[in-house]
Amino acid sequence: MKTFIEFGAPINIRGLEPTAYSITKAKKEGYRTIAIDCKRQYFHLTPEYINVVDETYYNYWSDDIDIPLADKWISYSSLEHCPKERVLKEVEGIAKKVKGVGEVSIDLSDHNNRSNNLNYIQSEQWQDIMSNFFIYIFEEDLDNEMIYFRNCVSAL
Repeated sequence: MKTFIEFGAPINIRGLEPTAYSITKAKKEGYRTIAIDCKRQYFHLTPEYINVVDETYYNYWSDDIDIPLADKWISYSSLEHCPKERVLKEVEGIAKKVKGVGEVSIDLSDHNNRSNNLNYIQSEQWQDIMSNFFIYIFEEDLDNEMIYFRNCVSAL
């Protein structure tokens, strides 16, 4: 069975994420779905979540977890919440858990002052970090303060 991994919480204030390829779509396509989040969230017990996520691990992405490598994967607006001193280790942790193509998106905004745990790494620095571990296509959406690393393949 193919495996899909969501690095971070596969949810936002509107519900399960509306990304181009999501854990919901992966579940419908028959993937084993795994979410890795650093802490329990209120939505992990909702029927919407339970119906699409087969396994949830409360770990850092760099932790040694006995799971299959991801055939497809995503990290949607999560890395900007990683403490700056852990970013390299966590990006490497993602790269070590994947074998297929995935996508990383990073929200460079201040999150409307709703989050006090942003690392404020800028676009050029993110490109340098990601280049250590992935081959990718880079896209910027400056109007929405988002950057995307599409078609990511681990370089490890």
